[in-house]
Amino acid sequence: MDISTLLGLLVGALCLLGGALLGGGAARGLWDASAALLVLGGTLAATMVAYPMNVIKTIPRLLILPFRKQTFEPARDVDMLVKLSDVARHSGLLALETGIPGGDPFLRKGVMLIVDGSEPRLVRAVLETELHALALRHRTGAEVLHTMSALAPAFGLVGTVLGLVRMLGDLSSLESLGPALATALLSTLYGCVLAYLVLYPMAKKLSHVSGLEYRRRELMLEGLLSIQDGENPRILRDKLNAFLARSEVK
Repeated sequence: MDISTLLGLLVGALCLLGGALLGGGAARGLWDASAALLVLGGTLAATMVAYPMNVIKTIPRLLILPFRKQTFEPARDVDMLVKLSDVARHSGLLALETGIPGGDPFLRKGVMLIVDGSEPRLVRAVLETELHALALRHRTGAEVLHTMSALAPAFGLVGTVLGLVRMLGDLSSLESLGPALATALLSTLYGCVLAYLVLYPMAKKLSHVSGLEYRRRELMLEGLLSIQDGENPRILRDKLNAFLARSEVK
């Protein structure tokens, strides 16, 4: 599990509750089921209008992904590609088939294209097409959460307006105006918290992870093409190290 996502949500929730309690309020005063239903339901309904159902079905997975620990070790990928390069120089490209790593399908596909004798331009075209498709899928996922984060405050405002309409429609008891106004404003609070503590940060995390994955696949692509070209393993390492941050270079 990615501890930063969970820790961030917990700290945010504690700060919200702490701020309410230190201000002299009560925690139970922050809950209103009708306001929560309107904000959550309205945000989901508007998102369903904006995207086709095949995209809507991915929302539960998109909300889970930021909690999953993503491990990217580009230095290890460089070592693996350098080893493959060494195998190819000493035993030929066909020998790569016995040393194909089984973990990453992108790398495996590239190695199989090389072993099958595909031309470098075909290898690049196939892998770049897959790389662009991956980037599009990831961008769509982050875009959905960005859209939801933009919609949530709007439905919070809608809930507040509805609460004010109900409150102004019954002015028989002045003592009830204060609690009624506080309840009406809860919708705006829910919309803002949902958008800026949950949805928008999750969208940013998905975009960040997507960027790391894209960089990793680009590294693999350049490494595979260099192996096919018969490049010296030492030179290959220097080339691939350009993809790494200074702290990642061994």
